Amino acid sequence: MRDDDATGNNGILIASGIQEIDGADTFTWNTQGVATGNYYIYAMAFDDNHAPVFTYSPTSVEIIAQADLVIKKTASADLVQICDSLTYTITITNNGTIESQGINLTETLVEGVTFVSASLTPTTQSEGTLTFDLGNLADSATTTVEITVTALRYRI
Repeated sequence: MRDDDATGNNGILIASGIQEIDGADTFTWNTQGVATGNYYIYAMAFDDNHAPVFTYSPTSVEIIAQADLVIKKTASADLVQICDSLTYTITITNNGTIESQGINLTETLVEGVTFVSASLTPTTQSEGTLTFDLGNLADSATTTVEITVTALRYRI
């Protein structure tokens, strides 16, 4: 568990079911999704016969790496006529210092258009909402999704 003040055993669970089996008293936690900052790690040990025992790390741990996704959306035109096509380009850039994992992009189409195609097949599509599984994005990397729609009415 992680805690920002080393008191109260009131932290956030970051791992459970960890077993120390090699005798080295070392553990590794995945800190993805944990905000950068200083934290005290504490453990709660228990079994069926004893009350829980809590212990804090003697010093804080600093989490310094974090993904930072920036999304930019542009359109191929500012105004289209009925039955014209319009392509949205959505660019996702990871300005963070670590790989961002398990990225999903959800795009809700504006009223008055119908979906035609996309550069990546949506994992789900429902009532004008498209969801794309972008997978992982390395630090400093960029990925792009293009979505083409047709205007069903004037001035979308």
